[in-house]
Amino acid sequence: MRDLIRSADCVLFDFDGPVCRLFAGHPAPLIAQNLRALIREHGGRDDLALRVARIDDPLVVLRAAEPHGTLGAALERALTEEEVRAAKSAEPTPHADRLARSLVSSGRRVAVTTNNAAPAVERYLSGHGLLPLFAGHIHGRLGDVDLLKPHPDCLLRALASTDTPPDRALMIGDTVHDLRAAEAAGVGFVGFSPRADRRAELRAAGPVDAVGDLRDVISALS
Repeated sequence: MRDLIRSADCVLFDFDGPVCRLFAGHPAPLIAQNLRALIREHGGRDDLALRVARIDDPLVVLRAAEPHGTLGAALERALTEEEVRAAKSAEPTPHADRLARSLVSSGRRVAVTTNNAAPAVERYLSGHGLLPLFAGHIHGRLGDVDLLKPHPDCLLRALASTDTPPDRALMIGDTVHDLRAAEAAGVGFVGFSPRADRRAELRAAGPVDAVGDLRDVISALS
């Protein structure tokens, strides 16, 4: 991990997890429930409503509905609004702000690469005095669910916006989707999660360092 960090000119942060707990005050299952209600309101998609009836992950609901034209667009708008609302009560990940500031102070660039909506990221960062660190380098979903991680699209956009070669970049993520996206983009990867089971899942998915405390990354940087 020390070598990865020291050789990185740019560090890409996944948002929900490494930067904050986005749904701490506005739970994801409630948002998924609201999206399911929107599906029922549109009518004529009983098969879709049945498939997502027990799904508590809003992004999974969005993925399921995407092929359905105007319904998919309506769900995208609704989810963006819900995520912006959630950003107002999101809980900061301990030491994430210190890590971002330390990276910028060391001359590195930072970016956000996430499956969440960019306006939600901007709302959170603005509220916590971090937006200037990431301004111009926030890369969220664009409305095409086929381009969500594990597709590397948002990472490739971040590399382009920061003018960083893949071998000079590092991603900090908390899911196997993040890991696969980093691999596809040719970017180094460090796993982070306070949950031991998540860290074990990341290590099982590939030979990666996975830490439970961002102070370990700060220590490796210094």
